[in-house]
Amino acid sequence: MRATLLALAVALALPACGSSSPQPAAEVATSGAAVDPAPAPDAGLRVKTADEAVSHVLSAIRAVPEVHAFEKRLEADGNSLVAMVEGDVDTPTAGAPSYDIYVGENHPDHTVRLWSFHVDAKTGDITGTDPATLEDYTFAEWREHVKTGL
Repeated sequence: MRATLLALAVALALPACGSSSPQPAAEVATSGAAVDPAPAPDAGLRVKTADEAVSHVLSAIRAVPEVHAFEKRLEADGNSLVAMVEGDVDTPTAGAPSYDIYVGENHPDHTVRLWSFHVDAKTGDITGTDPATLEDYTFAEWREHVKTGL
């Protein structure tokens, strides 16, 4: 895990040293149309890898109209939305297998955390963490919070 955190720190520091900025995770198309605020995972969904967990979170949050509009504003300013796994990317957390996902603004010389999510590796369920209280909440609760905050 220490090596993963070090690699992440180096990757985030590189833009300040003149290299290109981190690239956002795989693009997921969205129409921006209103959808169910808490997309139900597919019955057979099993998020097996860290990349699948990141894509799953991006798909879910980009389906929220307020996030879609916010991402468009970022892009208009030359920035983007970025998502990455925090911690050990090789295996989900032991006991309750889940991935911790960082979602933020990607600027040319830094990133800014917007949200933290957990993705259950077996069910695909997404929960969020309040940055101030560090309490977890459901995707639907996060959705309601975002409606008033962006």
